[in-house]
Amino acid sequence: MAYNMALDANKIASSFTIPARGGKLSQFCIRAAVLSAFYFVEAYLNGVAFDFVIRNGKTLSEQEAEFLMEWDGKLNREKWVNFKDKLYKYPRVISGSQHPLLTDSNSAEVKLLLTKAKEVRDSVVHQSPKPDFSTIGLPGTKLASFIHLRLADATEIVDASISVVRKLNAALGKNGINVDWLFDRDASGRFPENAFL
Repeated sequence: MAYNMALDANKIASSFTIPARGGKLSQFCIRAAVLSAFYFVEAYLNGVAFDFVIRNGKTLSEQEAEFLMEWDGKLNREKWVNFKDKLYKYPRVISGSQHPLLTDSNSAEVKLLLTKAKEVRDSVVHQSPKPDFSTIGLPGTKLASFIHLRLADATEIVDASISVVRKLNAALGKNGINVDWLFDRDASGRFPENAFL
């Protein structure tokens, strides 16, 4: 939905009587689409991890179960797992594989999520009024990621997030989930109405 709104806002931005308002609306929707795509992958990983622990908890080590549930049993509190560890290690633990199923070296989509998408996510979520003047404008910095984000970037990231979830889900087999509800963009470049039912 955020991506479709970004497409719409990008088309109408120049028609606003106050041009700055159109540009701000477009940037808001583009950032929302990128954040939604990034968090979609994380939500998928959290979901398959939770399902796996619920169905197989008795066969897992305490360490594996706590890792998949983001829990510290000794301190009796949550223990957050970063996105890269979830992406690499959750599928590995769930599948019983010795190695991660998808990495930045065997998947262009994973590489994109761990670089450009994460940079954008971090630039929005961890925005700071304290600039690092030695890095302003350099690629890969928070400020550059925030300022230079365009619809083409959002398109690439949104498509990558769908691809990563599909690939991981296929690799997980019976430990994956039903993804019949996951739609690709159609010929118009938009997500179809069926995606929102």
